[in-house]
Amino acid sequence: MLRFYDPNTGEYLLAVLLASLAVALVVSLLFGLYLRVAGEEAGPWKGWRAEARLWLRLFLAASVLALIGGMAGQLGGSARETVTGDLVPAVFSLAGGYGAYLLGEKKAASYFTVANGLSFVFAFFLLYNLASVWRQENERTDFCLTLFADPDFDSVTLLKYREAMFTRYCEGPLRAVPRAVKAEPGPS
Repeated sequence: MLRFYDPNTGEYLLAVLLASLAVALVVSLLFGLYLRVAGEEAGPWKGWRAEARLWLRLFLAASVLALIGGMAGQLGGSARETVTGDLVPAVFSLAGGYGAYLLGEKKAASYFTVANGLSFVFAFFLLYNLASVWRQENERTDFCLTLFADPDFDSVTLLKYREAMFTRYCEGPLRAVPRAVKAEPGPS
């Protein structure tokens, strides 16, 4: 079963899957509507089966590339190392490849390419930003847990200044786990 957060790897597996599929759904719905209203597919209504087949083709192709973009974005956003030098040129080269394909192919086939490219790019940037927020929250929680688990935390400073300052900083992350911190046995 997929869990929302895997503590062993630090990946939000279910969130990545759902966000990628949501991006693919929105892009394919909007692009299918565009094709119906303004594209070459417009004209006399061909029936709901033809419209559903067109949308399903858009959605399936867009969901594959949205999942790839979402996973790449999640890995890039959750990494502390600088992956910007590796991922950003890859995204721009993919966008350039799509642009070159659009200039050389027929318009009907290029509609699907545009939907796929938009799904990849939107899922990549959405999950890159979400994963960086998740990483910061996890690092903040880990910092606060290790800080308050140290028995010599406030023995050096006067008037418990450091404890008061970090208590405000760590109030959010430690609100959910005060029993777990107190339940751990200390050094004997």
